[in-house]
Amino acid sequence: MRDAFGEEVHYSAAADRLHGRLLLTGYHGDKVWDRDTPSPYLTPDIKRGDISGLALTEFRLRAGFINCPVPFWSARNIEDINGISRSDAMSPWDVGGDYSRPICRRIVESIGVPREAFGVAKSFASQWISLAELDISAGSRQDFSDFLRSHRRTFLGRGRIPPGMFESLDRALMEAAYAVGGALVKMPGFYRMGFNDWPVARALAGLRFPNPPHTPLVIGPKRYMFAWAMSRAVCQYSRIVDPS
Repeated sequence: MRDAFGEEVHYSAAADRLHGRLLLTGYHGDKVWDRDTPSPYLTPDIKRGDISGLALTEFRLRAGFINCPVPFWSARNIEDINGISRSDAMSPWDVGGDYSRPICRRIVESIGVPREAFGVAKSFASQWISLAELDISAGSRQDFSDFLRSHRRTFLGRGRIPPGMFESLDRALMEAAYAVGGALVKMPGFYRMGFNDWPVARALAGLRFPNPPHTPLVIGPKRYMFAWAMSRAVCQYSRIVDPS
């Protein structure tokens, strides 16, 4: 699943403005307000379609604000809401297609916003940094390198190659794993034969199983960014609790 990879990083630019405030967001709105929400989601037991908003967790705790996803205010009445969206009375605001949210559109159009100005297609501001090269500042990159070096003895003590010692080798192995994995997952019968359960095969099929932690074949240091980030977050929490 996505959403736990810093996807909401764009909010960091507003950290100072968010401190001590309530942020209204629209997470889960695709289920609550969409006209064509599938029937399995139309239940009083809130059923999520994804884990959107999860990436805000650590940032929200550090910046000191409350995330209030508005769709959850009435999520247990989703079946009634969907019934209103599909009613004849709301048909003037049903634009058809795969992105029709009549209730939202009626509210916004009623205050004068033209139809063509919003809600014509599904879009988002989130950054899927897990699917691309992570562009971090020079200072953060250096700090990450220092973090890896500080744990080299731990890796050596466990008979493992410390990440970051051979960056060119790391990069070559990663590229080879993705290239071979991309070819293997397209081979007829690959999954039917159960090869995807083998550790080495899972490492090679990197596009589907990125960086398995138990596989020595892929040793790229990028997978340790989460541990590095958490260690730095703990330091920030301690400063918030005890500013001295």
